[in-house]
Amino acid sequence: MRADIRNITPEMILTKRRIGQKMVAVYLGVYALFVMLHVFFPEVPGIPIAGVSAGLVGGVALMLFAVLMALTYHVLCTRVEKRLGRS
Repeated sequence: MRADIRNITPEMILTKRRIGQKMVAVYLGVYALFVMLHVFFPEVPGIPIAGVSAGLVGGVALMLFAVLMALTYHVLCTRVEKRLGRS
């Protein structure tokens, strides 16, 4: 058995899965709002912000939010692993 998976417990797997599912739900909600804004208020993404469109700013913000969420997931899962006995 590989050394890096030896100490993984079902509780650890379930906890990390729940964290991931909640984070995906949050991201899908934010993304749905972004899409609905474009569908129901198509003039808003065209508003200039600092020389670029609000749609571009929003799209880049979504990408940065996804990276932030991935880093947050890593930190939370590392804490779970430490708490449940895997260092």
